Amino acid sequence: FELLGGGGGIAFPEAVRLAQYASGVTGVDSALILAILEQETNIGSNLGSCLFTDSRSDRPVMHPTRDEPVFLAIADALGFDPYTRTVSCPLIQNGSRVGWGGAMGPSQFIPSTWAIYGGIVSTGNGFVYDQSQDAIRRINGGSGPSSPFNNQDAFIATALLMRDNGANGTYAGDRLAALRYYSGWGGASNPANAFYGDQVMNRKSRLAQEIQILSN
Repeated sequence: FELLGGGGGIAFPEAVRLAQYASGVTGVDSALILAILEQETNIGSNLGSCLFTDSRSDRPVMHPTRDEPVFLAIADALGFDPYTRTVSCPLIQNGSRVGWGGAMGPSQFIPSTWAIYGGIVSTGNGFVYDQSQDAIRRINGGSGPSSPFNNQDAFIATALLMRDNGANGTYAGDRLAALRYYSGWGGASNPANAFYGDQVMNRKSRLAQEIQILSN
């Protein structure tokens, strides 16, 4: 299974099971879900090594107004220590920092994006967890909040976002959805981001074959 990509944080057969489950409830191709998660974290191997209190290039790792308050609300809802939980670091390209870090778990959602599917809502005076708004928990069941650090929740989150980004099983539709996953809708047409869509689609093609091998 290591030859099939199973050397990551989530064993390949388990990753396939989770992707097929997520595909079944969202309609997004399981190979595409796996391709995104492989692109982002090598299927759970590389979850980031920064703390939200760190700084890089004289700026905070995590966006201080968009994401930090939401991250603290997620920590409160799930009961983890936000000061010791690692998140992604900002990218460094050609010696320069690119954008923000703070992405969480196998799906590498930034807190403000996780909030959309994970039930974190604004009260006007801060952010709190609202189970009625937790789309991931409605699918997976259970009574507790969904977690970006839970594998099944992360796979569902990736599938939901890819569905909402327009993934439809065609090469063009899935590639565009991947670009939106990486850079948002505004950045999807930026040629500088094209590599991400190309790499995801190459991974999808290979992973579809590996899933077939595993099924035989």
